[in-house]
Amino acid sequence: MKPIDRLRELLAVGVLVLFLVSILIADKRTFAWPAVTWPMYSGRYLSYPEDTYTKKLYRAITADPEDSFWVRPNQLWGADRYSVSYDLMDRALDTERSDAAEHKLAAIDQIRYMFPRAEVVEVEIWELTWAVDLDSVPAIEFDEPIERLLHASFSYESLGEVRWEDRQ
Repeated sequence: MKPIDRLRELLAVGVLVLFLVSILIADKRTFAWPAVTWPMYSGRYLSYPEDTYTKKLYRAITADPEDSFWVRPNQLWGADRYSVSYDLMDRALDTERSDAAEHKLAAIDQIRYMFPRAEVVEVEIWELTWAVDLDSVPAIEFDEPIERLLHASFSYESLGEVRWEDRQ
């Protein structure tokens, strides 16, 4: 027998022994594969999303209602600062705040600034709920919410303010 063949035999036996030993000593909680443990996958139980998903969104109403559109919070300040948009939305909806009208104006101004070609005349804040279907792709049909709840609707005129362009 050649030395190289003998080395291959020893290597195969060594791998088999390592495989069997890893099966015997591996902890069942973190055990994923016989020779490898992956606590990230096996140490946690799978969690599935809820049957429904709810989100608050702005709705920009334009002079031509056919051109009205939804505005996601990350479209106003970017994905890394979407919480700023939610804070603005919550403050605009808070009737206890004395400066709620100023936050509504700021929301209108920011939407008009980010979408300069749209002639936005009114802004609405909606709470939308979608059904989550894990068997379909995408799992949420954005254009087909199962529930819509209007929280607020405001414009420059309703707030007694002049338009953004006129304040410049």
